[in-house]
Amino acid sequence: MNFVCLFTAFMTNPAQNRQYLLINPTAHSDIAPSGLEFCYNQFFTIPSLINLMTQPLCKLLIATFLLIVTTGSAFSAESLPPWAGQSVLSATTNKGLKIEMDSEIRPLEINKIHSWLIRLNDSQGNVISNATIEFEGGMPEHNHGLPTQPQVTTEIEPGVYLLEGIRFHMQGAWRLELKLMWDDNGRAASDSAVIDFAL
Repeated sequence: MNFVCLFTAFMTNPAQNRQYLLINPTAHSDIAPSGLEFCYNQFFTIPSLINLMTQPLCKLLIATFLLIVTTGSAFSAESLPPWAGQSVLSATTNKGLKIEMDSEIRPLEINKIHSWLIRLNDSQGNVISNATIEFEGGMPEHNHGLPTQPQVTTEIEPGVYLLEGIRFHMQGAWRLELKLMWDDNGRAASDSAVIDFAL
């Protein structure tokens, strides 16, 4: 409490009060009946606030705070990777949902772990946000699945989902299965898609 009051007085009081505090650093009780009243009288007034905000140190603190906030927001915001748009597969479900898949590597190769973007739109072209996507894959002819367990880790922007950890380890016929669940104007909706392709 004493430190806060002394600092406030030092920043907002007239020159004579600041000089008094420097000479008598523990004597703030002589200026006001109590620490709380002193802080209130010296800080919570418009002239004092204006005076405080015009001090060089206060300006520096405010500028530093704004810089941290703005740069922090810029770096924390998700953004599309540079390979967005490298479409490799697409499908349309029975309910008319359109699925587009962009790959970090194109053309697709074996034995390389990489990421995909999954884009979801309804039959009218509207994005489908906050969806849950279950992803599985395998080679039906060989009766085995993917060598990894790819997971959708985030929704980068509305209707665009990041699938990480996908790898194909053999050439041949592959099958991908997607189960989709989302909120359709307050109603639980679901759909699925099967995509066959060859490497």
